[in-house]
Order: sequence, then C-alpha cells, then structure tokens
Amino acid sequence: MASYTTSTSSPRRRTPLPLLMLAAASVAVYGSVASTASPHFYKDDPIAREPESQDASKAEPSEIGSLYEMTHNLFVTSGYKPTNTRAQDINTIDEVPDSSWFTNRVGKTQMSMEDLARGTNVGAPPDPSKWVLTREKTAGAHPGFTARDGKGETWFLEFDPPRNAEAATGAVAVATKIFYASATTRSSRS
Repeated sequence: MASYTTSTSSPRRRTPLPLLMLAAASVAVYGSVASTASPHFYKDDPIAREPESQDASKAEPSEIGSLYEMTHNLFVTSGYKPTNTRAQDINTIDEVPDSSWFTNRVGKTQMSMEDLARGTNVGAPPDPSKWVLTREKTAGAHPGFTARDGKGETWFLEFDPPRNAEAATGAVAVATKIFYASATTRSSRS
C-alpha cells in the first residue's frame, strides 16, 4: 500500500518574510493616508441654499452694440473650445441649491395644476391709468417697450403683429409656465 504525504515546507507555498513586511508597511502607509484625508461630506451637506456672496442691487444695465457683438463672436470667439470645467455652483450631491435666481421646486412639494397655470404671476395686473415708457425694445422683430404703470411698477410690454394675433405673446406666456415648472426664477414683471 502506498502512502502519500504533503510537505508544507515546499518553496512554492512559502511566502518570503520581506514580501510580508512590504505588504504590512503598505497597508499601514495607505491606511494612515486614507484616515487623515478630509471628509467628503461636511455637517451642513448638502447645502440647500447658496449664500449670497455679493450685493447686486446697484447693478446697472450696460449696452453692447450689435455690430461689435457680431464681430467679436464671429472673429474672436469663433474657435472657442470648451474647457471641460465642472460646474462650480452645485452642492456635494450635484444639485443646484436654491439662490436668488433659482428655486428648486421640482420634487420638494407636489405642484398643483393651479400653481402651474399661475406660474410667476403672483401680484395684481398693471394699472393702465398711466403709462410712462422708459425704453424701447431693441431686439427681435416685434415692437415692445419697458414702461412704468400708474402704480410705478415696471413692466415689459410686447405687441403681436396684426396678422398673427397672440403668437409671440402666447409663446412667452407658455414659456414662462415651463420655466416656472422647471424651477428657474424669473419675475413676470421684468
């Protein structure tokens, strides 16, 4: 009868001591680096509202000539290549926090059909007793004005061409409802 024995002292199964020491040192070094790294999330994460960093209440409008803008865009920035820079104003879970220009309405509460139909129209309509035109519309094909009503509130007035009644103004009305539902903050009075 044959007898079989196995030997644990075979060179193939033995791990050399220097290799074990190197593995232990690697675990110790990488483990200490991982434990001292800054946390991925902080106590206030994710930020729900972006703090206002600057006061823009005294910002003034500036005019840029159409000829300059077309020339600059055609010759100076025509070969623009994207920088592939990650968005800067997002929180740690890649969401845009609320701010003075954005209100995240999607998913926070259930929006009723009345809310969607009303959109940003939350105040009274304009007072037509007196209009003061402050400037004319300079872009687009349809006439329009920026004006103050009888109460002193500023409104933008745009008129449809007679052959297409309510075409342009109807499109603006629908677009404001879509932007409202998608959470972009834009006043109906601007």
